[in-house]
Amino acid sequence: MFTPEFKWHFQRPELYKHFFTVFSEQVATLQEQRETRIEHVQERLEGARRRFDEIEQSGVVLDSNSDGSHLPFWLTAINLYRQYLSDLGL
Repeated sequence: MFTPEFKWHFQRPELYKHFFTVFSEQVATLQEQRETRIEHVQERLEGARRRFDEIEQSGVVLDSNSDGSHLPFWLTAINLYRQYLSDLGL
């Protein structure tokens, strides 16, 4: 997978194995308390935005499938979820 001749394609099982391994490790870091989980996820999203900014500022231009443009939507979703819980008194 790390050789120059490796054919990168989303039907390759190696990519999915990596994704699910990393995802599983991230889920394992979540705390039991809801507010702590929400804060953790929000911090991870904000950190990802900073890293995408650093990548861009270093001169690397990513395509729209890889540029982090989805992160503001996720942050909006978590903010709306927090507001929803607040409105319910939770």
